Amino acid sequence: MKMYMAYSAVAGQEVGAVLVFANTAKEAKKLAFKHSFISDLCNDEFTDVKAKLIRDRDYLWEEKRKDVPHVVDSPKSCESCLTWGHHEPIGEDGLCDGCREDLEEMK
Repeated sequence: MKMYMAYSAVAGQEVGAVLVFANTAKEAKKLAFKHSFISDLCNDEFTDVKAKLIRDRDYLWEEKRKDVPHVVDSPKSCESCLTWGHHEPIGEDGLCDGCREDLEEMK
């Protein structure tokens, strides 16, 4: 199984993206489209759903809850920038590396 970030091409990755554990990108898109939020963002057009393979984000494997393809609506995200899947890792302080560095620079 692989990890994907599925999102609406209309709204972009920053709005309503979901983490999907699936065998293929096509399967990830189908699972994501079944969620009404993604479907609504895509104006009910399956072709507007995008699935981007996530690599080198080992901390996201902690979100895997089953041994079957499934969607995680709210993966662990940075408390400051609210993103997930872009920075590694989200530390015990709740921040991604980028936000932690920014905070250190402000001190």
